[in-house]
Amino acid sequence: MEQPKDYNLTAHIPQLLMQQAEQYVAEGWFDSVQSLIITALQRYLDTHQSDLNTEFIREDVHWGLRGEN
Repeated sequence: MEQPKDYNLTAHIPQLLMQQAEQYVAEGWFDSVQSLIITALQRYLDTHQSDLNTEFIREDVHWGLRGEN
């Protein structure tokens, strides 16, 4: 079985947000800023999954009815 591929990401993060992330790492809540970001992204996607599905369904219905986005 093939292992999932990891991707590199470059992002511009506001200074205050980065300082807060680094503080969580310094306090031992996360091993690294990378692990904090991965956890935050996963939690966001988990909690907004139904919102995303609803939007995709709306777009599909709109396209099906009108043939446009």
